[in-house]
Amino acid sequence: MWVRSQDRKRLLNLNGYNIYKEKDLYQIIGFDVRNSNNDIDWVLGEYSKKEKAIKVLNMIQQKIIEIDKNKFYGREMMMYTDNTFQMPQDDEVE
Repeated sequence: MWVRSQDRKRLLNLNGYNIYKEKDLYQIIGFDVRNSNNDIDWVLGEYSKKEKAIKVLNMIQQKIIEIDKNKFYGREMMMYTDNTFQMPQDDEVE
């Protein structure tokens, strides 16, 4: 799935996501599981609380489900759906 990073500087086609704690922030890391080395990952967003990071991970999961559902209905449907997930800012997540 395409993901635009929180700072809007990266647009990446990724299919794996993790949460890591780095100092006082919880980072959502994205990576491509098709990369046989599994050595390239990207910080997609940083959140002040673990609960916020989990909520954003849930949002990513919902977007994946939505995209998969639209694929089921055919290619024409894909033209009308947004297949990019925009990482929200910390203050946008309750």
